Amino acid sequence: MSQVTGTVVGVPYDELRRVTPSLLKSADRMCPRRLKHEFESGKDLAGRSDARFELSNRLAEDARLAHAELGPPATDAFVEPSELEPEQRAVYRAAVAGYLRAFGDQVVVADDIGRVTELTDLGVRLSGTPGLAVTDEQGHHELRVLGIGRVAAANPADRAFTVLRAVAWAADSFTLTTVDLLDPKPVREEIDVATERGAALDWITARVRLVESRADRARTRVGADCRTCSCIPGCPALTGS
Repeated sequence: MSQVTGTVVGVPYDELRRVTPSLLKSADRMCPRRLKHEFESGKDLAGRSDARFELSNRLAEDARLAHAELGPPATDAFVEPSELEPEQRAVYRAAVAGYLRAFGDQVVVADDIGRVTELTDLGVRLSGTPGLAVTDEQGHHELRVLGIGRVAAANPADRAFTVLRAVAWAADSFTLTTVDLLDPKPVREEIDVATERGAALDWITARVRLVESRADRARTRVGADCRTCSCIPGCPALTGS
């Protein structure tokens, strides 16, 4: 775990509220009841999954194993997942080929940056992996964001999340590389951590305060959230209680 700000006395780790980029992005439109549950329970209550994200997560993990030692990627680390449907396996093979075209000649080693960064002054923990972290022979850091079929457009939530999650790993700078592995044309950007850290923390702080102001178990809003919500039992809007 990484700690970005000072410790707040009386706020142990397991009481830090979990925030993800998706929660921060949806803070102003999510049902207040669901927002309260997701923010304070630490659980993602979305009931649906996207096969593209499952595949990209699987490939990112295989790529991390492929870079267990300094050198070009070890191709035997990319094991076709037999539990998937034939169509998904075909996409996996194409994505692996795309990864090797984009990064196959680069000598790097994977780094473990953990899954959590504590922002204890805010009483929250940033949860999730922003990308595949690697370091080359010269000690330069690179964060690879791997997509399959698409790469999400840059937005303030992902940007702030990425910068703050990378602070303890790359204190000075790192290369942010985004690539759609089905059309591997990597886009690289140099991130100056010292320059961007303050703005990232300000943005996260503002969104956390918005979440705090809107999260309310007693307030509900019937709408699109209801289709995938796991906290419907006891919901006053739907049960009449």
